Amino acid sequence: MGTKEDNVPIKLEKIIRDRLLSMDYDQKKIKRAIQIVSIIADNKNVSMEDIAKNIGVNSRTIKRDIDALKEIGVLDREGSRKTG
Repeated sequence: MGTKEDNVPIKLEKIIRDRLLSMDYDQKKIKRAIQIVSIIADNKNVSMEDIAKNIGVNSRTIKRDIDALKEIGVLDREGSRKTG
């Protein structure tokens, strides 16, 4: 099950790659992080469990990747924990 990544602008993809490389992320993890951003861009209300199923990894892995994306300033929570 793959995901399309065309909706992640090239400039943003480069920022994600550069910042995650500085955190010692390997290419596989970077690709997964870009997939996560793409999925969230398509559906801002998607759950971590749905992202995990779509990519084919454990939801804990998605949580770690989302935490890293927050740390590098790519993702930010909006709204409550229930809705945001």
